Amino acid sequence: MRNVAIATVLLFLGTATVIGLSGCREESGNMSLRKARLVGNENIELKKQLKLRDKEIERQKQLVVQCRADRIKDKDLNGENTVKLLKLLAESDIKINTLTNENAQLKEKIKELQDKLAAKP
Repeated sequence: MRNVAIATVLLFLGTATVIGLSGCREESGNMSLRKARLVGNENIELKKQLKLRDKEIERQKQLVVQCRADRIKDKDLNGENTVKLLKLLAESDIKINTLTNENAQLKEKIKELQDKLAAKP
């Protein structure tokens, strides 16, 4: 009887140990599965963020290309406007000289006419 009791206790302890160990394995298996899911979800989120950043980088690159093209266009336009302005300045200088000469001639005529009027008795 004593052997049966010892065998029963040993069988119980053995079964409890096996169940306990298998329970721990499941627990650690569940933890590993949970960690794997968390890591997988984090990877998915990071990939989404990378795609968004890549799209933003491409948009910024296109903006840089457009800005460079605009800068070249503006530089050319500025050069053309400078040439036009210099031409207008030269034309206005010629007109100023012409008008100044004409004004001087008219002043001389006015003086001559005033002298003639003053000389008449």
